[in-house]
Amino acid sequence: KYVYVVEGLRLEMPYDESPCSAATTRWEFADGPCDADSPLDPATRDTIVDAIAGSSDTTNPYVRDVTIDSSRVCLPEDTVGASLTVDNDCWTHVHPDHLDVRDFSYWASNHEGNKEAAKGGRPNPIVSPAEGGDFTIRYPHHHLMTQWNKNEQYMGRLGRLGDAVGFASLPTSVQTVEMANLAGALSDERGLGAAEACGSPGETNNDPSKANHFGLYMTEYENGFSELYDPSWTGAAKGNVWITVVTRSSDQLRQRVAWSLSQTLVMSHEGVDTHRKTELYLTYYDILVRHAFGSYKELLREVSYSPVMAKYLTFLENKGLVAGGTYPDENYAREIMQLFTVGLHQLNRDGTLALDEGGAAVTTYSNDDIMDFSRAWTGFAQQAPRGNIENYAGDGDKNMIDPCKLQPDWRDAFPKMDLFGGYIGDGHPLCADLPPRSFLRLGATYRLLGHSDTPVWTAKASGPFTPALGSPLRDFLDAAQSGDVVLTSSLPCHGDECRLQSVDVVEVPRASGGSLYFEFIRPPCVEFAFYNAPQRVRENRGNQDTVRCADPTTLGGGTACCSGDGTTATPQCSYIGETVTFDEARRQCASLAEPGSHQALCDWYSNPIVVKLECGYTWTNAACDRLQVQVHPTGWVSIVHSDTTDLHFQRDNRNLFRVRWSGGSHPTPDTGCASCDVHGDSCVCEVQVQEVPVFTDGGAVPASAAALRQMLPIGSAAPDAFDPGTYQLCSLAWCDAVEAEVYLRPGETRPALDTIFKVASNSSIDGFVHLLNRVSTVRVGGDGDFSFRNTPHFVSFIPTLRAARDAEHETEAVLDHLVTHPNTAPFLAHRLIQRLVTSNPSPRYVKAAADAFASGAHTGGLIFSGKYG
Repeated sequence: KYVYVVEGLRLEMPYDESPCSAATTRWEFADGPCDADSPLDPATRDTIVDAIAGSSDTTNPYVRDVTIDSSRVCLPEDTVGASLTVDNDCWTHVHPDHLDVRDFSYWASNHEGNKEAAKGGRPNPIVSPAEGGDFTIRYPHHHLMTQWNKNEQYMGRLGRLGDAVGFASLPTSVQTVEMANLAGALSDERGLGAAEACGSPGETNNDPSKANHFGLYMTEYENGFSELYDPSWTGAAKGNVWITVVTRSSDQLRQRVAWSLSQTLVMSHEGVDTHRKTELYLTYYDILVRHAFGSYKELLREVSYSPVMAKYLTFLENKGLVAGGTYPDENYAREIMQLFTVGLHQLNRDGTLALDEGGAAVTTYSNDDIMDFSRAWTGFAQQAPRGNIENYAGDGDKNMIDPCKLQPDWRDAFPKMDLFGGYIGDGHPLCADLPPRSFLRLGATYRLLGHSDTPVWTAKASGPFTPALGSPLRDFLDAAQSGDVVLTSSLPCHGDECRLQSVDVVEVPRASGGSLYFEFIRPPCVEFAFYNAPQRVRENRGNQDTVRCADPTTLGGGTACCSGDGTTATPQCSYIGETVTFDEARRQCASLAEPGSHQALCDWYSNPIVVKLECGYTWTNAACDRLQVQVHPTGWVSIVHSDTTDLHFQRDNRNLFRVRWSGGSHPTPDTGCASCDVHGDSCVCEVQVQEVPVFTDGGAVPASAAALRQMLPIGSAAPDAFDPGTYQLCSLAWCDAVEAEVYLRPGETRPALDTIFKVASNSSIDGFVHLLNRVSTVRVGGDGDFSFRNTPHFVSFIPTLRAARDAEHETEAVLDHLVTHPNTAPFLAHRLIQRLVTSNPSPRYVKAAADAFASGAHTGGLIFSGKYG
């Protein structure tokens, strides 16, 4: 094997991209200050310096991979190859693959220059450094960087010089017995406290002692032919495997349904551009086989997370405007509606067109809907490579097998409207309304991380919390060994747990030594984009603070308490990244005060450096002057925070979204902007948020579940998730008259702000949802003449609080909305009948199939799942 450290790579086309615009940039470390810093714009310099200093990539002694905060000023001039002094050390922008450790074994025999070198009597240019005892290889100065860009896929990437890399993550090409012995991967010692680790469907364990069965590629290369009984040419393997399985399997009905689904959930290697490979296509087809008789939503979820589909319909690494600088790709947003769920036109249950009063077909979605939904299909990225999947020509850095992971920083966090004029997120509870210490409540879910304390689904800035001995939570998790652990009853708090408002990662020390870590998966919940009494949160980032506005009722920041002079900060974090509400932060600071002393939240302009590594963004003692809405000519809006350094919340930012205006009208400059500020062709308005009960009289509550779902936009936690005695089931006459269970506070007889309705719903896995008797309205302008219903969003506007968990919850909400749309049942029924039975099904036939899809049962009395979809 020929494994080298790569040097000599240059920042030339196509790698001459500014750090300001690249997703990730690499910087090389040199001890001591630079001889001369690059002459950058001061604000740009501060942005890059803060990014380097604040990067979490601190374990490598040679290089650091850095992400620039897109909300900060960063001008590209003179930034390519820049050198900057950071904390008295010099950091230089280098090629993104500089100091990569790569496997050049394939290239040692297939490099185009090998034959020319042999003809000229020169040594093999790939082999000779190793034969001379050198572990570095220098990219030739006379080669264009486009050649590296074209061919680097053939050099499997192990990591960077100085990285610690696990054996299982190495490219298959170097997972040899010798390497396994060197890494200790053949040891029989399993370690203490072994735990379950769940892989993807079909994934198998590595067994390094068996090496590789075949050293071949299923391609046209000659070195693969001799190791096969029959020669195989480019791209033929996937067809050979598929035709063998589908013609010889005993479950022929399942295979026929999967084949029919493949003509609806269409994918082709022509769009994926990896026709030589086999496993990724068979893995995708296995999704269709696996779910042929199951839930369509689960099928659509797996299809949507498939990296093959993500690449085919071009939403792989799709980014929102904040992360990518441009509006996201709209391809999958369009196709999932047009081809996979609702179709182009509204349908009756029997598949016939639903017509308007003029007899014309009615479209199911508009281009505005496509734009909204495209923002929900952002953040999808490939999983890290692993060794036991098919690799072609050393292409070890691309995992096209495992379901995509979500990058929360790439997800567009702003509100999105659904296809009915509501919002994606309707029906979900507000995060601020979850029961106190929800991590100890009935139904709380913990996911095993194993021996790593790095969170996967919550914010990356979070550290572990360790419950004290005697904690019921610690005892419960200590007895757990599986991937997901669910509390079957609420647990009492113990010790420091009683002062926490939430946790992210919980450490459980084992009696046998070491620790296991569990990540708390907060229930799906939303925040409102508009709120009253906005409060400033700040993050200290070296040369410059980042200041934002946050909702004081949310867990929007940590606690840092300052003495009277404001220069000494005392972090109040039980674990790194702990967040609390504004009132809790104030209470914690007040509890520190001794007689004659003063402790309070720090001023927003003070500079207590210690806060930086402990609590992330922290609450300050200053309110934001104003939270405003900028109303554009179309009625679309953007959020304006008066006190923020984030460009995406300042006037004229491009993060526009739709709202549901009451009466369909909004302020415009032509009408004087309703006492708002006239700003070009837009109006910049003050907002006031009002929350009121939807129903105040039991006699006014509609009887039907459908009406309740439509009129109650805010969800709730289940009544039994709260403390005993908080809610009681209503047995009054007006409660018995509605198609729902009604829960009131003790002593109440009328619907109030916190009344909960438990309503049947197809969009829930349980078959019902809990809805709060509350509506939040944003009133705009001096007199509040214009208003719209408040807009929920899943992903936090605070960068350090953006979590893959919340992006996943938003994706689930989108899938729920599309799968339960009234069009989906007849649309899919028509297409499946066409492919399985007859090309021209009757309306009666379509209706029967659509009814079965919706009910989980057949009209003839056959009951299958009994669930929608």
